[in-house]
Amino acid sequence: MMKATIRSSVALLVGVLALAVTSLNVNAQDKPVMEGEFIFFINGANVQIPQLDGTVVADPLDPTSDNRVFRHAYADWTEGGFRWPTGGMRDTVGVDASAFIGENYGESDTLYFRMLSDTANIGKSDFIAFMDTDDGVMNVNDNPDTDLPFRLRWTIPYWAHDGQWHDFAIPLPPATLAQLDSAKAGLKFNGDSLEVEVDSLFMNWNYAGAWANGSATGHWDASDPYWEEFDWEAVKFFGRHIDHATGGADMYFDYFSIGVPPEDLTDTPPASVSSITAASDAGVNTVTWSPLAEAGGYNVYFAESEITSVDDATYLGSVKFDGELSMDHSITAPHPDFAENFEAFYAVTATSQFGSESAPTGTSVTGDANVVESYAVEVTTDNVDLIYDAIFDDEMPTSAEMAAMFPDTYVPFTINEERKMIENGHGGDSDADISGKFWVGFESTD
Repeated sequence: MMKATIRSSVALLVGVLALAVTSLNVNAQDKPVMEGEFIFFINGANVQIPQLDGTVVADPLDPTSDNRVFRHAYADWTEGGFRWPTGGMRDTVGVDASAFIGENYGESDTLYFRMLSDTANIGKSDFIAFMDTDDGVMNVNDNPDTDLPFRLRWTIPYWAHDGQWHDFAIPLPPATLAQLDSAKAGLKFNGDSLEVEVDSLFMNWNYAGAWANGSATGHWDASDPYWEEFDWEAVKFFGRHIDHATGGADMYFDYFSIGVPPEDLTDTPPASVSSITAASDAGVNTVTWSPLAEAGGYNVYFAESEITSVDDATYLGSVKFDGELSMDHSITAPHPDFAENFEAFYAVTATSQFGSESAPTGTSVTGDANVVESYAVEVTTDNVDLIYDAIFDDEMPTSAEMAAMFPDTYVPFTINEERKMIENGHGGDSDADISGKFWVGFESTD
């Protein structure tokens, strides 16, 4: 008899959404990442995780590829992207991005990103924006001394809303409104000529005042008594900002990088993990492994035979490079015959800081699995009569109708490609050939 495929559950949940790097070695570049340098990838190992407002989806223009992108859905008066720390919209602590910013044009770093926007966004007030921190009051009418979230906005040109991917490289502005105005006029802040041509896309930057959410003060400028300069030492948000309620469409992003062009971010997998062990105790297997200095993170896999390729294994989860290097995995067997001396195989891969995986390092452990509760339960006489009447009337109950006749906690026995038993023959190739749910009940009689 072929060994039954075992249903597994994982005691760890880690989202792999985005990448931000600070003061870490990026192997593919063969140089250290500068202090404060940010690189955001939608796919990749999590090194420092900002909160991501939006959804990770397949590339809309190439949905069968492995490329994953960030989608921000249109909604009135909203923003979506990366936030620091991870406490939500109204944080009083951000990240220091001042190292990117100089006093004059050409002295700040360059922002790189890849964007796709639908034609429905043409003519709308849609921006790429940075926002600084605030104290949460959000309304000067409630507190004239409140610290509002001030904005730096880059207006997206109409030609970019054409449903195609566009790669941008935009010089970031100087630190203050006056310095930005000087740069747009082709001058240094001291009044001297820049003696260089200002990039046309740079002209779309604007220090646009506060995102005030109900203060009813309109768009602020330096003449307003509540004006403050943008705080580059406390940036809490970076991404798309929608400053209107006139309809629009989703927008997609593939990467953001400050200071490092995407073509310089070629990736190389790290070496394999050198040591991995597994121990079994009361149906729970604990996998541990040794740290790898160049790893940006680790992926863990499970299978019922030796793992030579992760494509043939079940992905259990990821662990950050500085996380606890272990993972618990519970085994649940559908029947006691399969619960004793079950041999489970595990593998761990090391990932680069951009998600590229090493070859797997494997191990196995033999132990007893947990057994699901009995599949036979007592059913009320009324429900037994309903089942019999339906069958005799050639009206087989639907899955939902059958489930309603059993306790809420009852889990039907399921046969499918993930969980099947075959003896003296061959099973089907898909769930269309071999699958089913089975409710097993009995009526108690005196």
